[in-house]
Amino acid sequence: MKRSSINSFIFSQLAVKCTKMLYKYKRLKNGLYYMMQTLFRFFRSNFKEIYLFLYEEDEKVLKEEIRVSERGAFIGRDIIPAFQLSEKITVDGEIIYRDFGKGRDVIIPLFAGKKFLGFLEFLCREYFYPPGQFCSDLKFFQEIISQGIQYLISRIKINEISGVLKRISNINKKFIGLIELPNIEKRLIRIILEEVGFDRVIIYFVDKDSQKVHTFVGVYGKKKIYKYKLTLNDITRLVKNKEIPLIHVPLDTNGESKGGLIVDNFLSLIPLTQETKDFFLELSTELSLLFENSNMFKSIRDDAIFDHLTGLFRPKYFYERVDRELAGLKKAAFITIDFDYFKNINDTYGHPVGDKVLEIAGKIIKKNLRSTDMACRMGGDEFIIFLPHMDDQKALKIANRIINHFKTTPIIIDSISIHLSLSAGISVYPYDGSTREILLATSDKALYRAKEGGRGVAFLAERHILF
Repeated sequence: MKRSSINSFIFSQLAVKCTKMLYKYKRLKNGLYYMMQTLFRFFRSNFKEIYLFLYEEDEKVLKEEIRVSERGAFIGRDIIPAFQLSEKITVDGEIIYRDFGKGRDVIIPLFAGKKFLGFLEFLCREYFYPPGQFCSDLKFFQEIISQGIQYLISRIKINEISGVLKRISNINKKFIGLIELPNIEKRLIRIILEEVGFDRVIIYFVDKDSQKVHTFVGVYGKKKIYKYKLTLNDITRLVKNKEIPLIHVPLDTNGESKGGLIVDNFLSLIPLTQETKDFFLELSTELSLLFENSNMFKSIRDDAIFDHLTGLFRPKYFYERVDRELAGLKKAAFITIDFDYFKNINDTYGHPVGDKVLEIAGKIIKKNLRSTDMACRMGGDEFIIFLPHMDDQKALKIANRIINHFKTTPIIIDSISIHLSLSAGISVYPYDGSTREILLATSDKALYRAKEGGRGVAFLAERHILF
């Protein structure tokens, strides 16, 4: 057997041994470490260092993955632009011996079919000059090692995809809990900052009518989520800023663009990897569904909670809230309101005008209350107000204030001036009853006494009339 054939066989056996290490260890770094150490032990008499560079197709560069020498194995740091390499390496896959004055090396390109994966670089010792057949003897070694490196790259990508899916799964679990919560934008920003980690996360929504952009901004390490009103031009300038590493994901609901998500490293300027970009492309669908479901949930919830005409609470929700609050209060008051002769408005001007009057009336009632008070439209032109921590005299003042507002201030709709009169009945907890049902029945009776007593007045449950 010729010497060159013997070397080729030995190198091939070495390649098989090294490749098995990549399959053997579950942790890829361990397999790569032992593979490179084995290569170095075999070639150490002739080569002082061995480097592995892998090709990053998206960035068109080769990154030093690992290097080994007498001192041990180290994570690589060098980056080589692909255009600096000869096509003999990147296209033809030719094993090359180079003498560049200050030293000599052997380059072994690594390929999967026609796809360039990277290369191994063997740096010669000062006294070693590879013989003429050396490079050709490494041909089988090159093919076998390439298979191992292809496996390594596939494992890395699988792990990256698994990592992306796992992170998406983790975030999705947290997303589910957001649908029913207020301030979903702020909560979402905090989740992304915690789970993924960026310098800044921005969520924006575009008002279709005004074209104003409502923007929520979270910065890593800051608890506060900031809110700004921007323009579409502001967002466009930010997205097109090439100096800041960022990812922009549009948010669509029901097939219509509503806004977007921007994540960036505006402080550290750390580049965003392709893995991260792929992650957010996968996540964009989930985000859009989250906001779509959240909007749907809010719509359903609002329909169940709020009266569509006045924006005040519906009876069922009002009763639930009152029952919860009443149990912890020492005193509270109820005002039952009914507009006098409201049927005449519908008969005279029509139901659309009547509905508009009720809509405005609901806003006026709410405007005359505290933030802790609750108002409910029972139906038609009847309303109930719940006043926590309120005695009879203070409740009476509020009832009179509302009555006098409608007496003195007409509601104007399409140049029609409409004067309203209303009557009110008041009950006080615990003086007039111990439960919501009893208190509302008592205030209702006081209301009807007010109507019988001349309308446009308020009666207490004790039958005192107030003008």
